[in-house]
Amino acid sequence: MNIEIQGLGSLIDVFVKAKVELPKNFKNAMTNSVNHIRDYSLKIVPVRTGALKKSITTAVTGQIPEGRVMVGQPYGIYVECGTRKMRAQPYI
Repeated sequence: MNIEIQGLGSLIDVFVKAKVELPKNFKNAMTNSVNHIRDYSLKIVPVRTGALKKSITTAVTGQIPEGRVMVGQPYGIYVECGTRKMRAQPYI
């Protein structure tokens, strides 16, 4: 008794292509996601001098992509979360 599987070569080709394309697609998806978050943050961030707004950046790094939306101004956390004397103005 012989069992013949048809289309196995095509299936293997799909897996080989996925191995190459998947990491690239995942990195692109991560980049699009962090850029979307950054763009939204830029629309709603409170602006007094513009320094906080200008300091919002993104980065996607690693073999397994990790995305970050970063704020370069040290006082950004106080604007985001507030203090006992200042209400929070969330923008991230």
